[in-house]
Amino acid sequence: MRLQDQVSNVELSNKLKKLGVVKPSLFFRDWTGAKEDAIEMNEKPEFNLDNVNCYSVAELGEMLPDHTPSDKERGEWYIFIGGHSPAKAKTEANARAKMLIYLIENGLIKI
Repeated sequence: MRLQDQVSNVELSNKLKKLGVVKPSLFFRDWTGAKEDAIEMNEKPEFNLDNVNCYSVAELGEMLPDHTPSDKERGEWYIFIGGHSPAKAKTEANARAKMLIYLIENGLIKI
């Protein structure tokens, strides 16, 4: 599996940074205009203000409150909250990133 499919994509990573998510990550892109496959690895995860963290499924799971991921259907992941899915994506990492963004933007959690 490609690393790009295991971490949050460029758009969602940039959005999480803009929302103030600063939790250290093993993976990052070195600026907001970096290409999708321009992923670098931190040997020792730490937050660097200049970098854009690319959060893995596990890292995103640690930031999310209790949640229930659905089964993978038709090549897309869905994560439900309150009976509806604001987080539909082609990868689980992106679905989790979208859910985290939704929760922050709607004031349901604070980072």
